[in-house]
Amino acid sequence: MQRTHIRALAALLLLFTLSTLTPLTVVSSAHAADQALADPFGQFDLPGNPKNVYLETAARIWFTLPDSDQIVLLQPNAQADVTAAAADAVTPFPTGAGTKPYDLVMLGGSVWFTAPGTNQIGRLNPGNGQVDLFNIPTAASEPSGIAAGGVAGAAGERLGYTCPVQGSGRDTGTDADAMTAAGIGTAAGVLSIPNRYMHSPNEVVSLSDLDQAARLLAEFARSVMPETTFIPE
Repeated sequence: MQRTHIRALAALLLLFTLSTLTPLTVVSSAHAADQALADPFGQFDLPGNPKNVYLETAARIWFTLPDSDQIVLLQPNAQADVTAAAADAVTPFPTGAGTKPYDLVMLGGSVWFTAPGTNQIGRLNPGNGQVDLFNIPTAASEPSGIAAGGVAGAAGERLGYTCPVQGSGRDTGTDADAMTAAGIGTAAGVLSIPNRYMHSPNEVVSLSDLDQAARLLAEFARSVMPETTFIPE
């Protein structure tokens, strides 16, 4: 009986002690440092809904506006509050009615872009705003992605060939997939030429395309050096 009274008294004493304690909030040093940081994000009011972005430099950011047929250059001022950016930080370049510019890349000082709306590839001169559009032979192809050529593209330029180069984030449906897997990540590429009636007994290709493909492969092989890397930058 006496033990029961002692236990009850101890429990009451514990409850009284806890009720008089001031609630504490424990903040880790890392979290406290985060709270002290200013909001690292800023924003610009843009003249539409941006689609794809290309970072030329930290101070020159390009993006496409398919809905308004424009490519836009954003030039943020790192020393200023970006939420109060000057209007001239956003420079739109019209690409032509109905072009619907989708993807873009910088090459040789020009902005190259896909124009699925008119089935063309475009080139924008940032200096004067001039846009040149090049028709795609395949009707209704609706081009989407575009990339600079790298080693393969440079080899084509030396031969006077136009060689669009695009990375693939998934399988290609060719032997290049097995080469990459068997080589535990070995770089592999696919060189394609136009053809008709693929996978049929009467498949047709141009002999000049075959000849140029062989020349391109040879030029590419000659340009690969020990320091050459195929890791995207």
